[in-house]
Amino acid sequence: MGDKKKVLVVDDSAFMRRVISDIINNDSRLETVGVATNGKEAIELLDELVPDVISLDIQMPVMDGLTMMKKMKKTHRIPVVMMSTLTREGAKETIQALELGAFDFVAKPDNIFKVNSDEVRSELLEKLYQAALSEGKSQLGFKPKISRTLSSHGRRRSTHKESPWKSVILNYPSQAASIRL
Repeated sequence: MGDKKKVLVVDDSAFMRRVISDIINNDSRLETVGVATNGKEAIELLDELVPDVISLDIQMPVMDGLTMMKKMKKTHRIPVVMMSTLTREGAKETIQALELGAFDFVAKPDNIFKVNSDEVRSELLEKLYQAALSEGKSQLGFKPKISRTLSSHGRRRSTHKESPWKSVILNYPSQAASIRL
């Protein structure tokens, strides 16, 4: 097999950085080349480490994951796999990340000790590897109109019987299954 794909792990939790790095380093296709505790730190490491893909949390001090993606897309085309509890709890952040060009996302389990479960481990590894092969091309491509519809749905009472998620579920079934409705 060729060279391993290089992963930068960005998470404010030391425990999560360690677990995610261990999962990555036990896979023959991937290796952790660096870790960062926030988006600002990660951006400073990009030119030095030249990762093929980034595992990125959303909620972090100093600079959150969404802000990092906004800044990073001006200068770098590195695919990002979001890994956060917010990708489960708050679809708004998930859609924003996808809109900003995230390749995909993995929901962190409610119980942090389940992060190393076979299911989460295999999902994370496969998405990181596929993202690294994508060379910075977003897998999804939600349009701003869809994002506005989805994020505003919870703020106003809908008179429609159909969920605004219908188009997401029909067009992106594997990703929609990860978003808790």
